[in-house]
Amino acid sequence: MRLFDLPTDFAFVALGFTRTTPIPLDFAGMPGCEAHISLDQITFVAGQGGVATMAIPIPDRRSLIGARFYQQAYVLDPNAGNTAGAVVSAAAEAVVGDW
Repeated sequence: MRLFDLPTDFAFVALGFTRTTPIPLDFAGMPGCEAHISLDQITFVAGQGGVATMAIPIPDRRSLIGARFYQQAYVLDPNAGNTAGAVVSAAAEAVVGDW
């Protein structure tokens, strides 16, 4: 996963195995932002120059072909204009494939 235009050179990336009905994040001080995935794991990702990358190791197992997972970034942004000082990305879907 490649995150870009990061205002603080780091983010928290949520990994989920379920896509959810959008959950408004107003309660967390982020009006207009929505969570779209289950929060099964959260990972801190750091970068530089406004870009951070994250790799997820996937075992070489045939049984995983076709498995789906989802990711969404939570980014601290002092210019977000909300009380949390943060925003979220759109959710991304990944499907394990076979070369």
